[in-house]
Formats: sequence, structure tokens, C-alpha cells
Amino acid sequence: IADTTDDRVIEGARDQQGVWTSEGLDLSDGSTLEYTNNAVELPDRSLLITDRNNDRCLQIDREGNVVWQHAGGLKHPHGAERLESGNFLIADSDGNRIVEVDASGPVVWSYGDGSPEMLSWPRHARRLPDGNTLITDSKNSRVIEVTPAGDVAWSYQVDYFSKFYYAEKLPGDNVLIADQQAHRVIEVDPAGNIVWMFRNYVHPNPILPRLRNGSFKERGADGWPSDWILSSRLSEGG
Repeated sequence: IADTTDDRVIEGARDQQGVWTSEGLDLSDGSTLEYTNNAVELPDRSLLITDRNNDRCLQIDREGNVVWQHAGGLKHPHGAERLESGNFLIADSDGNRIVEVDASGPVVWSYGDGSPEMLSWPRHARRLPDGNTLITDSKNSRVIEVTPAGDVAWSYQVDYFSKFYYAEKLPGDNVLIADQQAHRVIEVDPAGNIVWMFRNYVHPNPILPRLRNGSFKERGADGWPSDWILSSRLSEGG
């Protein structure tokens, strides 16, 4: 588990007892983790971590040795995964792009030119068996599948500010999506129909109906929600 606000990664057993934590661990390069966004256990039990506020993705073993890291050019990354080739796929969120880097560091593939029109705050990317990449384009309220050549092969977009967080392609080509702002998980088919949903969150004091254009469904000619003023700030975190 990436325990974001406590700047650590923890492993827990099914009985909810802690098994391992990075808290208090001295990393071999002298650094410390700050705002860990994602952690994946690799086959050798080392951990691939996106260390958001240090603008890097790194692999460490359980003793704190830094096995690998990529820090050049990343801006507040979220999800990352190691591919079968040994390369690493990273969601460079505030860089508005997805990058694939090899173990020696160079970027060997990317999607996104840095503009929010192409990608806006992507938080997860998954390489599919056919070589395409499934991306959660969070602030554009959509999930897209792109080819190695950068063409959009499939997309699912909603008319509200969703900030989709995570997406996974299922057998049969349906896509499972974590819809953060709606507090739900949805499964959509290739035609964009919702075929399953799980939601058990009930806000004790619903605020959207009391706000003018609370769901951002009405938008002006510039694309921004009507009756709202844009305030620039960091996407999240410190």
C-alpha cells in the first residue's frame, strides 16, 4: 500500500497486521520518500514506487537499497509498472504525458505533448498484450487506448468532471474504471455502455445540488464550467 500522506509504503497481511514498512528506512542514496503515490511489488519482492514530491520513480529492495530510479523530467508522477521487456511505463501526471523508459534511463516511447488538450493529468497507464496502452486521462474525464504510433484506438469520456484514476482492460474487452469523483467503480463495454457498477458511498450532506452548475455539466465556449472561476494551484499534495 502506498500510504501517501505518511510518505511511506506498507505491506499488510489479510488479518490487517503490518508485515513491512518503509517508515524509518534509510535509502542507500541518502534520500527519503515524499508523497508516495503508487507501489508495486515485483517478482523479486523489490518495490517499484512513484515518489511524487521527489519527481521520480524508483525501485528499492526491502533493505532500502535503490536498485533503479528515473528522475529526469518527471513532474509529480502517479502510477508505474515494469513491462515484460524490462522497461518501465510511468504516468508523468503534471507533465501531461506517459513515458516508457528503459533500465538505463532514456525515454523509448511516449504519449502526450505536454498540453492538457492531448493529456491532462494522466494517473495510470497499462500496456496491453497487443502493444496498445490504456491511459486514464484524469482531468479530461476520459479513458483512452492508444496504439504504439500514438493513434487513439478507443476512448470513453463522460460529461462531468470525473478524474478517472485507474483503468484495467478485462477479458472480452470491457474496461473497469475507478471513477473517483463519483465514488464508484464502473465496467464499460467497447461501445461505452455501463454494464456493471459498484458504489456504496453516501455523502451525509450532498453539496452539488446546492451549487450553481455543481456537476460542471454546463460549459462555456472556452470549455470551462459555467459560473465558476478558475483558480490555479498544484493538482494535489504539497
